[in-house]
Amino acid sequence: MPLAELINIMDASQLTTEQVHAVYNQSYALVTWMARHRREQLRDYLMRMLTSAASTDGPPPPQIAFEAAFGPVERVQQDWLRQE
Repeated sequence: MPLAELINIMDASQLTTEQVHAVYNQSYALVTWMARHRREQLRDYLMRMLTSAASTDGPPPPQIAFEAAFGPVERVQQDWLRQE
């Protein structure tokens, strides 16, 4: 699944069982990679998500928060796939 699609999933209730398994496995691989190679950015992203969850304005679209922490999603996907 393209990374841009993965990070924008907000509700898995409409996904098939196979899709849920794919999302879970890919998410695990991504977070593991980020923890090894992008630790500070991952911390920034999680803080952004935590702060936005507490905000009265509501959370930003997932891709905006992701790109604010990690940079363009396409570049992150390229780096991730190259290193994995």
